[in-house]
Amino acid sequence: MPKIAFATMLLAGSFAAGIALADDPTTTLQKDVAVVIQPGVGAKAGALDAGTQVTVIDTNGEWTHIQTGSGVDGWVPTGALRQ
Repeated sequence: MPKIAFATMLLAGSFAAGIALADDPTTTLQKDVAVVIQPGVGAKAGALDAGTQVTVIDTNGEWTHIQTGSGVDGWVPTGALRQ
């Protein structure tokens, strides 16, 4: 295989891997939070400790919709998530 083709494949693979990592919806809470059913509504769906891994479903400015592996589903302040 010519060197230029190999370099192109290597670069394309690295770019694709970078996109996959950027699209990973899993993150960690950086502080303890109350999980609410809906943004701006006081009804709590539960509480999570700092360090809990969550999957981001949606983000709406100051609020992020998350789910945990244990089944907690609700909204947390976006600032509570690790960047």
